[in-house]
Amino acid sequence: MIDRRTILLWAILVIGLLCVASSAAAVALVVGDGAGVSGQTVQVPVYLTDAPDPAYSVELELEWYQYYFTLVGVETAGTESAAWSMEWSTGPGQGHVALAGASPIVGGGLLCYLEFSLELGNGSGTIYLRDAVINEDPVPPAMEDGSISVSPLPTVDIYPDSGLIPVGETLSFNTYSGVAPYTYTSSDPAVADFTGGDNVLVGLTAGTVQVSTEDANGTTDTTTGVIEVRPFVLRALNMSTTEGRTLQVPLTLIDPGPYGIYSAELDVHWSGSAAEFLGVQTAGTLMATAGWSAPEFQSGPGTATIVAAGASPLPGAGILCFLEFRVQSSFWLYLEPGLFNETWQAFDVDGYITVNPLPDITLGPSGIDLLVGNEIQLELGGMISYPVSYTSTNPGVVDISPTGLVTGVSAGWTDIWMEDSLGARTNTIHLEVFDFALPSLTTRIHADETLMVPIKVERSLTGLGITSYELAIDYSSYYVEYLGVTAVGSASEDWGTPLAVDEGNSVRVYHAGAAPLSGCPTGLVYLEFHGLPTIGGGNVLVASMDAALFNEGSPRVLINAGTPCVVSGVSLVPGAGSLVVGNHPNPFNPGTTVSYAVGDTGGAARLAVYSSRGQLVRVLLKGELAARATGEVYWDGRDDRGRLQPSGVYFSRMQVGPNKAMGKMVLLK
Repeated sequence: MIDRRTILLWAILVIGLLCVASSAAAVALVVGDGAGVSGQTVQVPVYLTDAPDPAYSVELELEWYQYYFTLVGVETAGTESAAWSMEWSTGPGQGHVALAGASPIVGGGLLCYLEFSLELGNGSGTIYLRDAVINEDPVPPAMEDGSISVSPLPTVDIYPDSGLIPVGETLSFNTYSGVAPYTYTSSDPAVADFTGGDNVLVGLTAGTVQVSTEDANGTTDTTTGVIEVRPFVLRALNMSTTEGRTLQVPLTLIDPGPYGIYSAELDVHWSGSAAEFLGVQTAGTLMATAGWSAPEFQSGPGTATIVAAGASPLPGAGILCFLEFRVQSSFWLYLEPGLFNETWQAFDVDGYITVNPLPDITLGPSGIDLLVGNEIQLELGGMISYPVSYTSTNPGVVDISPTGLVTGVSAGWTDIWMEDSLGARTNTIHLEVFDFALPSLTTRIHADETLMVPIKVERSLTGLGITSYELAIDYSSYYVEYLGVTAVGSASEDWGTPLAVDEGNSVRVYHAGAAPLSGCPTGLVYLEFHGLPTIGGGNVLVASMDAALFNEGSPRVLINAGTPCVVSGVSLVPGAGSLVVGNHPNPFNPGTTVSYAVGDTGGAARLAVYSSRGQLVRVLLKGELAARATGEVYWDGRDDRGRLQPSGVYFSRMQVGPNKAMGKMVLLK
């Protein structure tokens, strides 16, 4: 049985425990905040608050992100625990602090400082108070975490970090991320110094320097590279020219005088397809003035090395030499620094060569067919720079005058090129020259009409050496009927009867002989056609020339071109051995006068009229005629029986001795 005194003691103990628990819950440990710059060490305060009972010992268990900062110490000087003993330990991202002493901390206050080395570049991290023990009381106090804000180190950044200038030229610097104003200094003021302004470096002599900057807070930065000062400038001038031209690009040197330059080695580069390197010219240049020998050079596609030297130094600033190119398109001319006196390098300035395309020009007409002896004027178009010149790819075929008048000289083909004063070139397309031509067949026919169609030529056949020909004549069997072919009264009459093959809508005529054709005949041969009723009340072209071949290809003939050649008036005295016959008026109704002129050879003479079918109509003259005789015979349009002939084409055929001639007469009613 529990007595009354025992119950009272338990009650007091429970009440005490409750009071202790209540007071413990009110006590708090607070980790404060800190701030600093990356790389610094900062102190973070730890506070003991609301401690109704004296505190004789405190233990802390801390944790943080290990890459943000590192615990490097614990400081108690000036704190409530200054008289206490202290131990601490740390590991990656965690720490332990133990404080204890005989003099209690009453009520609370600043317990200690946690010292952290800051690693985080920019941002903040939390210091977690994971556990705490006061007076070894198992009941933990209230805990509050802390944090540290980390700012990046103050920096400045100088720009540019390296550079290249010639003597006398400047380079401007700027500073970023610092606090103005900024002060700039040169590592060697004798080589380059800030005499051009607060931030403007001036090159004074050949050499190298580094530049430093300092802001208002004393933060500094120095160029990691060097600023090189070169003694003089080697410059390729910018130029403009036209495609295909030869261009001399000057290389200028400013100013080599103070350095006594006796030799130079240069390397240049460009797009190999843009220009062809032709050589180095020195007339009127510094090299020539100093009496240097002609430069030696080696070149390849897009590159050249030039070496030159002399007994006297270059006199001063000016054109060092000219680089000669034949240009095709725009390009950069890149200069290497070169090596002067095998010591000095120049400040090189590249040049840009603008190559303007040649203007578009034209030359016509294209696809020309020309006859020997005929002329055609060339037609020029576009932005042409005069004067112009002409060339033929086959000079023996044509002759071209300076004004562009083309004359056919011999059979063949050629292109004609024209080039203007800027070098712009263009050409015609395939000009062909023919020895002679066969005009188009223009004879028209009515229904139930029969016509003899002559194959005409446009010039005299004398001298062409024609001993054979093949003709292909097209016709429409729907409108006309082919009746036959005859050589009577034609240029090839002496060769006999030609061979003709009718293929239905095409007639092929083959004819050959020993004696070459000559003169200006009314026809090579005659083809006879009859108009069919399908023509109706109109008329149609009888036939058309499709192809022709003479002597298996020589002379060359152009078909469906030119106008039929005609015999000039019979009043002209014929040449030796020739005979001329003609009539007037022509066409006629009902009669016409047939005139003739005999050449140097007379003899038995016969003058007769033939129909277009080659049938004899009437003999007008028969007998002997002397050489050089002339005369006239009237034909009244009737045959030997006195019958008036119908409208149509008739031929007057005359032979005197070995000479023959024929004239064409048209009877119209």
